[in-house]
Amino acid sequence: MTTSSNKNSKPRYCVIHEELREPFDEGFKNIALSFVKHLGQISGVLGITRYGNDIPELNIKQISFNKLFLSFKLFNAINEFGPEVLFYIPYASITRNSFIRSKILQLFCRQKKTVMIAMQPRKYNFIDKLIIKSLKSTVLCVQSRKSYDYFKKMKFNVKILPSGVDLSRFKPVDKYEKNRLRKKYNIPEDKYVVLHIGNLRKTRNLHILKQLTSMDNVHTVIVCSSSVDPDLSFARQLESDSLTLISDYVEKVQEMYQLADCYVFPVTNPQAAAQFPLSVLEAMAVNLPVAATPYGGLVETFDQDVDFAFFEGIDDLKPAIERFMSVESNNRQKVIKFSWANVINNVLEEIADLKL
Repeated sequence: MTTSSNKNSKPRYCVIHEELREPFDEGFKNIALSFVKHLGQISGVLGITRYGNDIPELNIKQISFNKLFLSFKLFNAINEFGPEVLFYIPYASITRNSFIRSKILQLFCRQKKTVMIAMQPRKYNFIDKLIIKSLKSTVLCVQSRKSYDYFKKMKFNVKILPSGVDLSRFKPVDKYEKNRLRKKYNIPEDKYVVLHIGNLRKTRNLHILKQLTSMDNVHTVIVCSSSVDPDLSFARQLESDSLTLISDYVEKVQEMYQLADCYVFPVTNPQAAAQFPLSVLEAMAVNLPVAATPYGGLVETFDQDVDFAFFEGIDDLKPAIERFMSVESNNRQKVIKFSWANVINNVLEEIADLKL
């Protein structure tokens, strides 16, 4: 029997992501997890994953289904819960098959609103485009104006959805706590610490961080996601006395931001990170100065300032870091509007009256 909400009950939401499992140290997983958590705070929510385990306290259920989501178990779970809106956050972002899965989910929901959230752009051949155009009844959320314009031309119901940040978890600390955390993680207390967090891949342009080791009084820290196998040969290339590479899972990742002095986001490949990088928001919430490439939604959202700089190469990056050494950051104030509560409430309002 299908459960439905009445006028006096809260609407129900379903969030599907293929890999909702620990460790939660990868951007896509954390975004999906944040949707489950924050929707659960305001309404009824069901999280569904293909790989992982049940997480009862968050009402996340592991269900076995094939790659195209053709499954009676999945169909029954969705319809027994009876969501008003289903959010699908594909692990591989918006591939052709992701659009097919989204259409299948929409049929499962019996034409209720299905929202696919895309973190990265993808390239499509002629056949892919024909298939995708035929599936455009799904609401699509993207993270950059370029992606928005692309799918708007294809007549999609498309919205821009930035990433969010947990402001209660990612917050500044005083100098005493910063030094305590450096001792905990064996990071030099007397150096200016430059931080980057993400997958250890050449495609993320991380080699530029090795070049910072020539700067006096600077120590670079790279924290790798343990969810994605690191490129070990590349890791060996980064080895230096002035660079710390942390490849083990860090449970309290907020402490890595809190021990740092500034954050660098060097990615240029649009398919190497979310278009609105979670790590940049987290660094700003901790009030770190940020130097970033003009990447995706960042360049459309933030202006250059004393505590936020865009760079193209090492000749731009080094002066930005030198400037950061003598400024007081105000970046936390810039990201308050990107709290997960605000981000999710905004998308719910935008799709509430949308006609499909």
